[in-house]
Amino acid sequence: RIFALITGIITFLMSAWVVSSITANLTQIEIVTCQDSKRLIDLKNYLYDNGISSQIAMRVERNANYVISEMRRCKQEAAVELLTSVSEPLRREIHFEMFGHMLTTHHFFRHLADVSPALMKQVCHVAVERMQLSKGDVLFSEGEVPQHPHMYFVSRGAMQYKHHMGQRHR
Repeated sequence: RIFALITGIITFLMSAWVVSSITANLTQIEIVTCQDSKRLIDLKNYLYDNGISSQIAMRVERNANYVISEMRRCKQEAAVELLTSVSEPLRREIHFEMFGHMLTTHHFFRHLADVSPALMKQVCHVAVERMQLSKGDVLFSEGEVPQHPHMYFVSRGAMQYKHHMGQRHR
C-alpha cells in the first residue's frame, strides 16, 4: 500500500509539473503574439494617419511581418543581455564565427584572414552588421554617393542590379 501511495503521489506531481509547463509555454506564446499584434496595429495606424499610400503601406507591413518572423527565428544580439558582460576578445571570436565565413568568400578578406587572423576578427567585430531588406527595396541607386561607403554581402535571398539602360544582372 505504501508503495502504491508513493507511486500515486509521484505520478500526480509529475503530471502537475507537465501541465504547468505546458500552460506556462502557451501563456508566453499568447503574450508574444499579442505584443506583435499590437505593434502591427500601431504601425498600420501610423501609416494611415500619415497618409501613406496603400502600395507603400503594404510593403512596410510585409517588411514588418518579415522582421517579426526573423526576430522569432533568430534572436538579435542586442536582445541577449549577458553578451554585454562577455569579454571583448570573446565577442570578437563570436563575431568572427558569425561573419568570417561570409566575408572570406571575397578574395581580399580571404587573404586578410590568412595573413592577419587577428585583424580579420577585428573587422568582423566592428565593421560588420546585418541588414534586412524586403522584396522591392532599393539598397542604392546609380549615381548615389553615400556619406559612409559600404560593402554588401547577400547571405540569404537574391539581389538584382538594374542598370540605367534597363539591363538586369543577378
